Amino acid sequence: MIENSITSHRGGCYGRCSFCSITAHQGPEIVSRSKESVLREVKQIAAKPGFSGTITDIGGPSANMYASSCRIGGCRDHNCLKEDAACKKLISGTKAYLELLNEAREIKGVKHVFISSGGLRFDPALMDDDLIRACIKFHTPPDG
Repeated sequence: MIENSITSHRGGCYGRCSFCSITAHQGPEIVSRSKESVLREVKQIAAKPGFSGTITDIGGPSANMYASSCRIGGCRDHNCLKEDAACKKLISGTKAYLELLNEAREIKGVKHVFISSGGLRFDPALMDDDLIRACIKFHTPPDG
């Protein structure tokens, strides 16, 4: 699984959930690789002899936090996902992530691009129906 897996971003989580320690030890900010860098790595993997056609994962701790950021560069609080709604300054990044997944699928030799590592964080996912539909249709690996 790891051989054909790509890390698209690193860092913590801006959700600050009381049941999770990601923010405590990785911080609230997400650092994403450029789309070009990730796609270059997809092409390198696809060119390997014996490549099966499946990129097993493009993601990070929470896959759909790729390209997320704050319009003002961050608050002292860093609590972007409040109980009643997401902060208006939050750029979810879901459209950029979907674009990345779609472009990766179009690379010669690639048949499947899955999200397997950290899964999807539900609140940003709920901000984008197109991402949910694409994940169900194209980016969920079969059981087994």
